[in-house]
Amino acid sequence: MFDFLKIKKDVDDHKRASQVNSTQSNENVQNHCQDIDQEILSINAELRCLEEKHDEDSINKTVMLLNKKADLFEKLDKLDEAISIYETTMKMTNKMGVSYKRLTILYNKKRNLAIASGNDEEMRHYFDKQQALMQLSKDMLRGK
Repeated sequence: MFDFLKIKKDVDDHKRASQVNSTQSNENVQNHCQDIDQEILSINAELRCLEEKHDEDSINKTVMLLNKKADLFEKLDKLDEAISIYETTMKMTNKMGVSYKRLTILYNKKRNLAIASGNDEEMRHYFDKQQALMQLSKDMLRGK
């Protein structure tokens, strides 16, 4: 006879459950971000140890750590930091590899964001960066 009270109770229970789920989801995201931040700090410590060494093995390990750090910044959606790190590793190695591939993807992503926001200047900037990266790859293949 009074089913409307039962329906209201069910709706209230559902709202409470969704609030709990939302809170848990936010906590999970925060914990994940904290884990990534800790991993970045760990990588920074390893990089400081490698700064003084200049042999090829140390350079390769440094590049590997920097690429991992840039990947973590990508996961945090800090694209500018990731781009900066990948550009640094490209200068260190001058090889087409992870850095080249990720830079191509990130430049394209930033260019698309600029197009979506209507920022022609930024769109042109990342288009030019992408063109320069492709020219660099052509030069590497030609042996210049």
